[in-house]
Amino acid sequence: MVKKMNKTMFIEAISKKTNLTKGEATIVNSVLEDNFFLSKKSKDKIVASIQNDINVSYDRALEIYEICIDIVKENIKFKLKHPFKNLDK
Repeated sequence: MVKKMNKTMFIEAISKKTNLTKGEATIVNSVLEDNFFLSKKSKDKIVASIQNDINVSYDRALEIYEICIDIVKENIKFKLKHPFKNLDK
């Protein structure tokens, strides 16, 4: 059975890769859910929301945004290359 990345796994990945608490990662996830985060047009709005919601600098918020995009891209790429493999690497 193929295991898909769900919201909990995504929040854990954000927390692990950005060194945020689970609460902060949940806030980042909700900001991403409220916006279409794969569009470059909304990047500045999302970064500003992350910056305000978890009270970090602009550079740190931008770094968190980029890490989240990388997590999504990595999982999409993995599913395209290996459609029948499990995501547990």
